[in-house]
Amino acid sequence: MFQHIIDYLVPSILQKSTNQDDLNIGLEQERERILTGLLRAVTLLGIITLLANIPSVLRDKYWILFAMYTLCAGLVIVVTVNRQLAYRLRAGLFLLIAYLVGGLDLLNFGLGGDGRVFLFGFCTAAVILMGMPAGLIAWVLSFLTLFLTGWLISVGWIQLFNLPFIPSAPLTFEGVVLSTLTFSLTTGVIMTALYALLRSFITAWQRERLAINSLQDERNLLEMRVIERTEELTQAHDHALASSRFKTELLAKVSHELRTPLNAILGFAELLEIGQYGPLTGKQLIPLQEIADSALYQTRLVNELIDQAQLEAGKVTLYVSSFAPLDVITQPLNTLQPLAHNKGLTLTGSLAPDLLPTLSGDLVRLQQILLNLVGNAIKFTDTGQIQVDIYQPDLLHWAMRVTDTGCGIPPEAQECIFEPFVQVDGSLTRLHSGTGLGLSLVKQLTTLMGGRITLASQIGQGSTFTITLPLTPVENAVI
Repeated sequence: MFQHIIDYLVPSILQKSTNQDDLNIGLEQERERILTGLLRAVTLLGIITLLANIPSVLRDKYWILFAMYTLCAGLVIVVTVNRQLAYRLRAGLFLLIAYLVGGLDLLNFGLGGDGRVFLFGFCTAAVILMGMPAGLIAWVLSFLTLFLTGWLISVGWIQLFNLPFIPSAPLTFEGVVLSTLTFSLTTGVIMTALYALLRSFITAWQRERLAINSLQDERNLLEMRVIERTEELTQAHDHALASSRFKTELLAKVSHELRTPLNAILGFAELLEIGQYGPLTGKQLIPLQEIADSALYQTRLVNELIDQAQLEAGKVTLYVSSFAPLDVITQPLNTLQPLAHNKGLTLTGSLAPDLLPTLSGDLVRLQQILLNLVGNAIKFTDTGQIQVDIYQPDLLHWAMRVTDTGCGIPPEAQECIFEPFVQVDGSLTRLHSGTGLGLSLVKQLTTLMGGRITLASQIGQGSTFTITLPLTPVENAVI
């Protein structure tokens, strides 16, 4: 039980830790982009300011002060260019330069110069780039710097380069305190508002990143599952193909082995029937005929199995020749007429008057198709008739139609009736026997010839099978 709890919690904790690390990295990347933008802006502004002050420097000869500002600008350029430096080092150097420039300006021009502007930028940049704790440190440092500088100026202890202070009037201690408090309060309020705004932006950004990371994790998991499932399906498909090939090969071998002794049985039965081994009595001829009929039936079943195996293995070839339409129906009808007569059925065939006098195709396979269709019709028809029609439905096709008055085929069975080894009614199957391969062979042979088979059937009224074939046959087709 504890192991299950650990297995559940550890991945969850690791996932949360990973997500938090990703968020921290992403937040630092966003701050680095902001820092890069600030550095570029400050660099450009610093260069413009230095160039603009060159005339006054040449006039008043403040070379040391100009050199100090130039050094600060150079440091900014170095930090801007060296992007391979760690983010915190670059941000710290930028803040240090801002503080130094602000302090230098205070020492030279007093509390009324641009020093407070630089210190304000120092505090707000610290909040943006390094968070509120760094901003508070910058705020305290700016407060102390501003207060100490103002106090030293008020007592007259410092005045670098003898530059005039701004304002020029002497500072009092009270003025220094008021100026420092005003700056500190204003900067603190702005820093707090800025931090709250940044916090809301960061929270929204973190939620977005978490959603994106979650979607990415789900996508990766889904892709892994798809890959695994695809591999499983591929393996199952390969296994099914291998099994199908094995079944087909086994079926073909067994069928061939069965056909040899069956042919021997038929041969000996025929020899006995013609009196090759001596005369037989009428009583002996009856079981002999049963033996011959059973062997013939088994031979037909074996032939169907062999045909199915050859079709699945792609080893069936069509031998196309020209023939008269009458040749297609004569042999099947003559063969099956006794079966129909024994059941009291009428079996007839007709040729359409507008049918071409010569057709092309594999005559043997066409006769096999009719034998299967008419044989099925006789098997499942108890009363009535079976009609075979050969006609031409259009200028490009000819057709064979077998119509019976049998039991019919239910609609739900019509979808699968052409599948191998499928039979509609189990009770009828037990009554009439069979392998369920006849209609499957018909459909596969029809497709091989470039044709199609259709079925129309109603329960209790009969069925109609129609084979439509092209007038220009498929040459030497193999599947």
